[in-house]
Amino acid sequence: MRNHKYVERILNDNEIQGKYSNEVGSHVERIIQTRLENYKANINRTLQYEIQKEFPLLNKNIDFLIPSVNAPIILIESSYNITTGSGQSKRADQLVEFFSTLMRHNANHRANRIIMLNYCDGFGWVGRQNDLHRIYEASDFVFNQRTLNVLDEVLNEYYPST
Repeated sequence: MRNHKYVERILNDNEIQGKYSNEVGSHVERIIQTRLENYKANINRTLQYEIQKEFPLLNKNIDFLIPSVNAPIILIESSYNITTGSGQSKRADQLVEFFSTLMRHNANHRANRIIMLNYCDGFGWVGRQNDLHRIYEASDFVFNQRTLNVLDEVLNEYYPST
């Protein structure tokens, strides 16, 4: 009976942790979406974007595709880590692979270049400087909550206004 309660507690802890982690991720995505909406309202009303869409070139759901999955100009992926863990190395590996695929695409499609932005924030990245550095190397731009203006600057540079 004692082992059963231990297993039940572990399952409940993981369930709570998963919900918390998902809520943090959703909050970060809302920060980015709010910034995009402010940009659209104040700078470029023609801005369009899609959220959490499967992007065939990378075979993955991308957090934000600007303007769309069918005509991508800018991809945004977000990562917020409160603590450190091996998942950050896996995330860095994944982003390095994505960036390599995008670089090959861009070399063969110069007129349809796709820019990769990564939002990385949270104290967990402090202990994972090597992984964070790898993400910086595998990005066209990196931003966080303090540097949200980078998103505006990238949109000004790469998103056409009419």
